[in-house]
Amino acid sequence: MSTKVNLPNNPTTSDNLTGELKDYNALSITWPRTTSGNLVYPLVGSYPSGVTYNTATYAGGIYAGLGQQGMYLVLQDALISSLVLAADFNSKANATTADLTYYVNASTGSDSNSGLSAGTALLTIMAAINKIPSVVNHVVTINVAAGTYAETVVVNGFTGSGTFTISGDTIVSASRSISNFTIARSIVPITITGFNILATSIAGMFVASCVDVTFNYINCISSALTSYGTASSSSNVRIQNSVISNHNQAGIAMGNGTLYLFNCTGTGNICGLYAGAGSHISSNGTEPTGATQPGGIISNAMIATTTAAPATTGTVNIPLNSCIKTITPTGACSFYSVGGVGVTGQITTFAITTSGTTSYVMTWVDGFVSTGTLSTGTVSGKRFAVTFRCLDGTNWIEIGRTTAM
Repeated sequence: MSTKVNLPNNPTTSDNLTGELKDYNALSITWPRTTSGNLVYPLVGSYPSGVTYNTATYAGGIYAGLGQQGMYLVLQDALISSLVLAADFNSKANATTADLTYYVNASTGSDSNSGLSAGTALLTIMAAINKIPSVVNHVVTINVAAGTYAETVVVNGFTGSGTFTISGDTIVSASRSISNFTIARSIVPITITGFNILATSIAGMFVASCVDVTFNYINCISSALTSYGTASSSSNVRIQNSVISNHNQAGIAMGNGTLYLFNCTGTGNICGLYAGAGSHISSNGTEPTGATQPGGIISNAMIATTTAAPATTGTVNIPLNSCIKTITPTGACSFYSVGGVGVTGQITTFAITTSGTTSYVMTWVDGFVSTGTLSTGTVSGKRFAVTFRCLDGTNWIEIGRTTAM
């Protein structure tokens, strides 16, 4: 006997199921998943006669797993022993249809708001994330105002051809505090900028099975000597311009993961960088201090921080000996990797700035595997960033690009 239950799209801790179940008698409610999560439906008020909750596993309410997996109720007729799945909890759209921007404000927000403007901001970051379709084919941004957000921020299961950004401060600061970040099973490029991490017993930034995750301007200095600052598990992770202190490992790569650090600092770590077998850590500039334990590959591959391309038009034979290559094109460019410079896992970004109103085509040729050409457009002063990762010391594969900024 299947019964559909209509649930609120954005449950809060003040919601309960009494109203939703008022028409159903002799039903018991159980939670079929083994993964526990945040309490979203506490037992509030009295339930209809004959309706009970199975408290043997999770006392006090119905729990949800990771946000993108959806939540199900299991309704069991008292006369039938088999479990029956109810409707999917997550009724949001499956894919984006246009660019999306949500706003979050710990002081003025409410999770019952739309979140589509600063004046209708949401209260929690997770409320914004839970509004985003799992297929991101556009530019998705969550703008987070200053404040303390007592939540674990989970980004899980996003795919698509777009980008996903959670934007806080533009410098390292304590202006926007959260417990920790968990990023998992996502193909879409994810960028997180400007947060203070408070966790003391779990990893500050944990990334698992993701293609491209970047952390910028992160302050991760709470005493957590049994935990990681940044962990890359079977993922490609960059952390830039950040401070990681007082951890067991400031940065760790495991499960064939890669971790790239650029201009990061930190003290008081038991271990600065740890690369598990088969994994790779590469750093440029300063890095958090502590013992270095190279079970895999740890390298400081970059010779210079930023260098200019040797030409601005035509064939450009470009040595990838810095983390940023700048160019203001004066004509169409074809880029060729030369010089034999490159360490597996190394990341280099082409920073392209337009000058004038003539559009030029940028093409990456020998040594590069790109997603396609780039046309600079007809607006002067626009900036593009195209990022490549070195696969084997010789060949470079594109891992992300921005639209005109």
